[in-house]
Amino acid sequence: MSKAKAKSDGPKCSAQVYTRIGRWGRFSPCANRGVVERDGKPYCRTHDPEAAKARREEQDAKHQAESDARAERRTREYLLDRLAVGVSTETLQALLDAGRTLAVMLREETP
Repeated sequence: MSKAKAKSDGPKCSAQVYTRIGRWGRFSPCANRGVVERDGKPYCRTHDPEAAKARREEQDAKHQAESDARAERRTREYLLDRLAVGVSTETLQALLDAGRTLAVMLREETP
């Protein structure tokens, strides 16, 4: 059995895919074979609604974590700019060193 024939065996995926043609595009049925059935319709692994939802949730969680990290960094930079006005670099470095020393001491005291 040839590869082309093997791909066409069985029900086709029920998803519609967008194909761009020049300036315009069109929707056409997915050419993949349906391997999973959801609500009575066959879907390929790419267009399986549950798999697509899981991929979307994973991407959303990743983007939210990146967004939270950016917001925290912006807040930290803003506060540092506002709090450090008129303070010399040497004093800021001494405060950072003292804070690190204190953090190490607190970690050693914690059982």
